[in-house]
Amino acid sequence: MNKNLYRIVFNKARNMFMAVAENVRSQSKAAGQSTSSEIVSSGQSLVQEKSFHQLWHVKALAASISLLVPFAPVYAAIVADSAANAANRAVIGAGKNSAGTTVPVVNIQTPKNGISHNIYKQFDVLAEGAVLNNSRTGATTKTVGAVGANPFLATGEARVILNEVNSTAASRFEGNLEVAGQMADVIIANPSGINIKGGGFINANKAIFTTGKPQLNADGSIKQFTVDQGKITVSANPNSKFGLGGNNNDANYVDLYTRALELSAELR
Repeated sequence: MNKNLYRIVFNKARNMFMAVAENVRSQSKAAGQSTSSEIVSSGQSLVQEKSFHQLWHVKALAASISLLVPFAPVYAAIVADSAANAANRAVIGAGKNSAGTTVPVVNIQTPKNGISHNIYKQFDVLAEGAVLNNSRTGATTKTVGAVGANPFLATGEARVILNEVNSTAASRFEGNLEVAGQMADVIIANPSGINIKGGGFINANKAIFTTGKPQLNADGSIKQFTVDQGKITVSANPNSKFGLGGNNNDANYVDLYTRALELSAELR
């Protein structure tokens, strides 16, 4: 293994994050459930060693937050990067949840080697949630009900949905992020940081949060994440003591790759 190279993995059995060697696999949520698909190409290190000096700083654990958060509209919560290649620009539409609130619905781009690589100027999952459409025939979701077929998936659905953010602002993760259609691994990568506040996943096998810059191979597989900046914070929302997983989180396991990590809420 590479000396002094670590990552943080959430251990569901112990209800806590643990620092483990970079090449150690996450454990699935329960016996008999599927394990991770190969997100990175075989034989490749997931992170660059030079980027992981003093990788994270854990400042506090298991604190409750009771402050109310003002309402924020969702209309511009997810914005594609117009400067990205067309093959990496997702199309963002909208649906309505049961309360009649507008929710972003993202038609992810055509996968290459099973990985749909989407680049955004902003990627925030607010309290109303968001949907990643990974269905080529249409699907029924918990978040917005029925969604139509994603025209970018004519050759097949994605195994991994990579959401790369080019922004000077941290991403917010405060609601459910649902994968419509075929279950997939979900990655959110924002070098400017990610603020997790009570968010969760629906129909996601594995979830990765990272402040690294993804590096891809020519065949579309992920070579590594270069992490040299950014912080991930995990705090509770007003309606739950949990920072991650208190909002219908059913991702089988969660990985965090970041320069600094601040925890101030319980996790499950």
